Formats: sequence, C-alpha cells, structure tokens
Amino acid sequence: MAMVNEEDPFAAGRDDLWDLQLQAASQRLAERRLQIPVLDQLASDRGIDDITSLESMVPLLFADTVYKSYSEAFVDGGRWDLLTKWLATLATPDFAAADSWSKAHESEGIIHYGFSKKAINAYVATQGYHLLKKGIRINAICPGPTDTPLAQANADLWLTFAQDYRDETGSKVHTPEQMGDVMAFLNSAAAFGINGITLLVDYGHTMASLTGAYPPGKPIIDLIMGRVQLT
Repeated sequence: MAMVNEEDPFAAGRDDLWDLQLQAASQRLAERRLQIPVLDQLASDRGIDDITSLESMVPLLFADTVYKSYSEAFVDGGRWDLLTKWLATLATPDFAAADSWSKAHESEGIIHYGFSKKAINAYVATQGYHLLKKGIRINAICPGPTDTPLAQANADLWLTFAQDYRDETGSKVHTPEQMGDVMAFLNSAAAFGINGITLLVDYGHTMASLTGAYPPGKPIIDLIMGRVQLT
C-alpha cells in the first residue's frame, strides 16, 4: 500500500528537461553537419551554429529525399561524376593512404572498379522499396575472385586477390557454377523476404577486412570501398 500511495517519479519531468533537449539538439547538429553537406549549407547560410529554440530548427529542415535520393537520381541520369562526389560524402575520412598494391594497379582501373561497385549497391538499395510495390525484388551479388575467362585474362590481379586470406581459411577461388547457385537462390521462392541488398559472396573476406578481424586485407578493401584518401 505504501508503494501505491507514493508519487510517480516519472509523472513530472525535470525542470531543466527542455534545456537538456536543446543542448542535445545542438550536439547532434554539430555532428551531422560534418556528414551531411545539405545540412551544413543550410546552417552556414542562416548563421545557425546552435539550437536555442524550436524556431531555430525550422530553417534547417529539409526533406530526407533531398539527400537520400541522390544515388537514385544520379544513376538514373547517368551522372557518374556527381555520384562519385556524393559517395565521397559517405566515406569515412582521415584514413591513411592505401599500400603499394593500389598504386601498382591504379592504371588498371581499381578506383573506378570500386566506385562502380558502390554505384550498383546504391542503386539496388534505393530501388528495393519502389520495385517491391510492383511485385519485383531486386538484389545484387558482390562476388569474390571467380574463375571466369575474364578473370583468367588478368589472373595476376583478380585470381590472386585475397589469396593470403584463402590460404589461411582453406577456401578456394569461386567457380561460375557456385555464383550461379547464389543467383538461383536469390531468384527463388526461398528468398522471398530478401530485397534491396548486396550479398557478399567471398568467404567473409570483405567484412573481416573492413572490421579489422583480418588486418592484412583492410588497406585494399578500404580502397575499393572508397574509404581512403590517396596521397
């Protein structure tokens, strides 16, 4: 009975709750304007560095599609130059330059190859929702080294890629048939709930490298993913 008669401690907010919320909004603004150029431009144009009231938030509002539809619009319009610049705003800054491997293969289009992969990933991710409303699922495969005639024509680059990882994990270069099995699965009824994703089929090499679980692969994968600044 004593507990029932006690006042609810959550019935009334803190006296300084509003001030804390405004402070949190200011902190989020400082974080996000470094990541979202549109927001930074709005804040700079209006001279807003801190959130002091609800009114000061209004000039900073913009539709999420202004930012999130960039990839779709650029891909549909074939503006690969603008897509590259947009992708750069999503990359993690201040990474060290990639190792000598990147420079050795720069003339073979490694940078362009990496951005083309990101363009496909972005297209699949943005089209998944719209196509599903029409009864269509869209997914992509990001394969590891696969023994195809094209790869064999430049085997020193493509078929030896991640060889050290495969040696350590006991895995092998993929066959075209294995990639076909993955595509057959994604197009089957068994994958009914899978939509708008890019499926990595590389024995876990990419994720192990990105997360640092496999440190030797990180510089190269960071380069391909557009996460480094070349010097």
